[in-house]
Amino acid sequence: MPSGDSCNSLIIQTAYLGDAVLTLPLVSALKSAGHRVSILCRPEFSGIFEDCPDADRVLVYNKKRTRNPGERSLIRLVLTLKKEKFTHVFLPQRSFRSGLAAFLARIPVRSGFTRGGGRFFINRKTVYDWGTHEVLRILSLAEAAGIESGAPRFSLRPRPELVRKYRGIFGNAEHLVGFAPGSNWPTKRWPAERFSETAGRIPEGVRAVFLGKEPAEGVPPGAVDLTGKTSVRELTAAVSLLDLLVSNDSGIIHVAAALGVRVCAVFGPTVPGMGFSPYGDGHILIENRGLECRPCGLHGPRRCPEKHFRCMKDIPAERVLEKILKLL
Repeated sequence: MPSGDSCNSLIIQTAYLGDAVLTLPLVSALKSAGHRVSILCRPEFSGIFEDCPDADRVLVYNKKRTRNPGERSLIRLVLTLKKEKFTHVFLPQRSFRSGLAAFLARIPVRSGFTRGGGRFFINRKTVYDWGTHEVLRILSLAEAAGIESGAPRFSLRPRPELVRKYRGIFGNAEHLVGFAPGSNWPTKRWPAERFSETAGRIPEGVRAVFLGKEPAEGVPPGAVDLTGKTSVRELTAAVSLLDLLVSNDSGIIHVAAALGVRVCAVFGPTVPGMGFSPYGDGHILIENRGLECRPCGLHGPRRCPEKHFRCMKDIPAERVLEKILKLL
């Protein structure tokens, strides 16, 4: 097999925002090994990889809104991958479709996990270890292909002009605290009124910044409301200026951690032990550990199976506010 500069590697990561961020250390590990690194991702999250200096090329694949659904879409993807003449492909997503595309494109080295639908198409295998962080699990794909990964490194550099833009919007506050009340999964959302109450009680000199894909309810007076108003690249630039982010267990916590911003994360139906807590030191994880029903799913169900939602409702605003004041 080729080595070093002759390696043309592809990472297929068509999952969500947090998954894209957690893949960045793999990009950097491959780049450090001398590979040319391309990433195939969803268009709405391409900004993460476009802001990664270690990524040589970003390819987008809209698997949900393509004009050629089903088999025709897959064939088109396979033909595109064949033309690129990739020597290696890395499959952190464990997807049957991604694995099949890599196999049909005849990419020689196909590194993936021994669980999930994609396992049928890989020839460099590693165990998906539930006992470790997702960053390390994804990095193990490099080791499976004979590539030394080294310590995890997040190469994420927001665009300077966007950083300047948000610095102007935020003004001269002594501290900036972000609040991200959203999540794709309803049961992973700490109640919106708790976010509002917490943000409304932060001390003078601290400015609250609300962030997220969907418009937030109950944003307190004086807070900067960016919810529903930012692209991924704009979100990254805004988060880079924060002193602290308060958030549910959602993708934005990984953006903040990758940028060196401390995180206060509220966990409900999921638990940090699943491997998706903010990576690194200095973060605060808040959860209701006394409930035997936790965790109730990998992502969190649409509704509480026990119909009480105590994992979130039993966490008061005072508890989160106390942690904020200690971190500032």
